[in-house]
Amino acid sequence: YLREQNIPLGLASSTRLAAVTQELRDAGLYECFQTVVGGDLLKNSKPAPDIYLMTCERMGVLPQNTYAIEDSYNGIRSAHSAGLHPVMVPDMMPATEEMRDLSEAIFEDLFQVREYFEKMLGA
Repeated sequence: YLREQNIPLGLASSTRLAAVTQELRDAGLYECFQTVVGGDLLKNSKPAPDIYLMTCERMGVLPQNTYAIEDSYNGIRSAHSAGLHPVMVPDMMPATEEMRDLSEAIFEDLFQVREYFEKMLGA
């Protein structure tokens, strides 16, 4: 949906770049992203903000104008520390009070995330 709206997309994964690139290619999703940053490109991994700051820099966007959709606690911590707008979609672990404090929004699934951005974009 975001790509259809010409919203630039980047992916910041703690996984090694080669592995995440292959997974995205296998799923036919690699071309959806303007940039892909893997955890092995940085010294400090999540929850440090480094991976999000590098992704924003590579995309030429300001962190404060950027949303991060995350499923993990450390991902939310990382995005928040980098100054992004964290949006959580819990996967294995439920949202805690800390996650509610650090997240701009928490949704049950990606369909709700789409609705959130549709409303925000006035679609």
